[in-house]
Amino acid sequence: MSKTIKSSLLYEDLDSFLQDNYIEEVVFEGSAKPFFASVCMGAAMSAPAEDRRIDDVISNLDKSFMELVFSFADAKGMSDVEVQKRANLDRKAFSKLKCGTTRNPSKSTALAFAIALKLNLDETKDLLSRAGFALSPCSRQDLIVQFFIEREVYDIHEINIALYEHGEAGLGMRE
Repeated sequence: MSKTIKSSLLYEDLDSFLQDNYIEEVVFEGSAKPFFASVCMGAAMSAPAEDRRIDDVISNLDKSFMELVFSFADAKGMSDVEVQKRANLDRKAFSKLKCGTTRNPSKSTALAFAIALKLNLDETKDLLSRAGFALSPCSRQDLIVQFFIEREVYDIHEINIALYEHGEAGLGMRE
């Protein structure tokens, strides 16, 4: 059974987590590029990866985003319908991704798949990279999702409530 947020103490932990990890965008006057990009990239790159077997990583190197989604789903004994519903995705959007009509999802949809599949942080980073994304300490949405993943809370509705309460868009819905 998945863990869910029931106490205000966990919400306080979320607020503390955001205060400790969120990096505000800083743009210096006259600068062509925001300064935060290099700061965020350095923080994201230095995050410790969780242990995974090298065989698992190597066997998944040539898989596309959706191939990796289905590989994780198969390994966890989840049906396509279960993944689609747990990701809070519209049937049409899921079908377009599955059939290849939509090559890669939006970042929020990719994160919704990570939650639906109950991926750990390392697996989530791997999945996101297949769609050209990465978790960033400059994104409140990313940090909130990371917070829940680290605590093994995979209820997308609970996560969406926390996202909305912090002014962020929810995960899933329509692609």
